[in-house]
Amino acid sequence: MSAKREFGVMKGQKVLVTGAGTGIGRGVALEFSRAGADVVLHYSASSEGAESAAEAINSSGGCAKAIGGDFRDIQAVKETARLAIEFLGGIDVLVNNVGQTIVCDGGQTLIMPQIGGFRGRRSEKWGDRYLKAERDWSESRAG
Repeated sequence: MSAKREFGVMKGQKVLVTGAGTGIGRGVALEFSRAGADVVLHYSASSEGAESAAEAINSSGGCAKAIGGDFRDIQAVKETARLAIEFLGGIDVLVNNVGQTIVCDGGQTLIMPQIGGFRGRRSEKWGDRYLKAERDWSESRAG
C-alpha cells in the first residue's frame, strides 16, 4: 500500500490510531497520512506492520511514528498518549481501533475491544474501565 501524500482535508491535523500494526488500523493510518495528517501508529504485538507504515509515511514526506504498548495495562494507555502528544504536539483525532481478533470454531471471527485489562463482553465493569481510561486520556491532554 502506497503512502503517497495528497494533502487533503487533514493537512496539519495530528492523529493517533490505536491498533495500527495490521489490517484496518494500519490502513486507516496510511489514509490519514495521504490526506495530510501527521500520524502516530500504536501497536501491541505487530511492530513490523506499524513500523513499516511509519517508515513509508516518513519517506514520502509525511510525519509518523510507531509506538508500542499493551493496552491491557492502563499505564501503557497513559504512556502511549503521553508519547503521542509529545511527538505530535497534541492530538486532534483519536481512532480507537485497538482490539483482538479471535477466529472461533466454524470460522466465526470476533473482534474484541481491548483496553485496561478488559477484553470481551461489554459488561458494566468493562464500560466503567473504558470510561476511566477515557477520563485519564482527557486529563493527559489537558496538561
